[in-house]
Amino acid sequence: MNNPFLSDNGVLGRVPGEYVARGEALLPDPNTAPKDAYDVEADGGPDLGRVLLHYERKTAKKGRHSHKFWSCARAERLDAPF
Repeated sequence: MNNPFLSDNGVLGRVPGEYVARGEALLPDPNTAPKDAYDVEADGGPDLGRVLLHYERKTAKKGRHSHKFWSCARAERLDAPF
């Protein structure tokens, strides 16, 4: 059985949320960032080792208001754990 979370998003489905949040904390403010996408090299937890997290800027709209935020779209394993 093919797991779409592991194939389409690399190993993002296996990276704990707290590690994704730590990588996001390294990004600039989404309202003033010069680019729409950033890559961050970070720890992926004890099972994955170092990973490359790919974040994309998204916009949520409701009525006349909008909110920009970072969304982690993909994670690639950089090295094997010890």
